[in-house]
Amino acid sequence: MRQFPVVFDDLTTNMVEAGETGGILDIILQRMAIYVEKAVKLRAAIKSALIYPVAVVSLAVLIVGALLKWVVPIFANLFVGLGVALPLPTRIVIGLSDFVGQFWWFFIVGTIAAVFRYQADSEAPAWPLLLRCHAAQAACPRHAAAQDRSRPLYSKPWARSSPPAFRFSKAWPSPPAPRATPCWKKR
Repeated sequence: MRQFPVVFDDLTTNMVEAGETGGILDIILQRMAIYVEKAVKLRAAIKSALIYPVAVVSLAVLIVGALLKWVVPIFANLFVGLGVALPLPTRIVIGLSDFVGQFWWFFIVGTIAAVFRYQADSEAPAWPLLLRCHAAQAACPRHAAAQDRSRPLYSKPWARSSPPAFRFSKAWPSPPAPRATPCWKKR
C-alpha cells in the first residue's frame, strides 16, 4: 500500500499495518470505512455551507471593483472641478480608483494565475479557487482535527457507534445517584 501514496494516505497504511500486526484487520477496516464515510460527508457539508458566503463575498468584490473603475472617476472629476481640498479618506478612495482603473487587468491575470497555481499544487479535482475553501477548514479548532485523526484508534466498546464528541448523551453510563449522607460523616 505504501507504493501508492496517492491512493492510500499514511493514516490508512499505518492502521492496516497495525491491524495486521494485532490480528484485528477486519475491525480496523470497518473503522476506517466509517471514518472515510464521515470525512466525505463532512467535506461535502463544509463545501455546501460555504458556497453562499463565497458567492456573496465574490459579488461584493466585483461590485466594489466596478464602482472604483466607473463611478468614482466621475465624482473625482467633479471634485477636481470644485477646486477644494479633499479630506484624506476621499483622496485614498480616488487614488485606489486610479489604481484599479490603470491595473484592472492585473487583478484578472492574478486571479487566473492563482487558480492554476492552486490546481497544480493540490491533488484535489480542478475546482475554482474561490469554491475550494481550505481556509474555512483551517479555521476549525485544532482539537477537531486531532479528534478526526484519532477516532479510528479509539478502542473503547462504547465508542464504536458514535464519535467521542457526540457520545456523552446516552452511551456513557449515568453518574451515580447522590448519597443521602456525605461520605465524611458516619452513619
